[in-house]
Amino acid sequence: MNWKHRPSLHELQRKLTQARKALSSGKYYFGPNLDKLVEDFMGLNIGNAEDMWPLLRELLEEIQPENYAGPHPPMKSIFTGFNCELFVFVWDSKKLKKNMYLKFAIKDEYFYYVSLHKSQKPEKCWKMVDNFQRSTRSR
Repeated sequence: MNWKHRPSLHELQRKLTQARKALSSGKYYFGPNLDKLVEDFMGLNIGNAEDMWPLLRELLEEIQPENYAGPHPPMKSIFTGFNCELFVFVWDSKKLKKNMYLKFAIKDEYFYYVSLHKSQKPEKCWKMVDNFQRSTRSR
């Protein structure tokens, strides 16, 4: 498969299934950007970190592969030691009654929370960009 076409709908369905399974099995962690948690929790009116996991289990049931809003191919984490792809979804949440943004990673069968908040954009956040080619004009 051409890297520009990643992730496919099949791959996204597999990631969502892995995420649901990991959360149901208690295999989850907060990702490397812990500073972001406070902002996300305040925006969701969450006072206890343990309240996040049941909420995520519910929200993942709403998300479909077609809700993928990340780049093609998926972006890699910028945090040292957390070498994995990040998956971004934007969807209209029935539970929260808002357009939501979720970013997570799956690594070694564990779900890693990166971000969950009200979406800033109602549509895909990333668009495919053609390769940049240096101009070869003579001077």
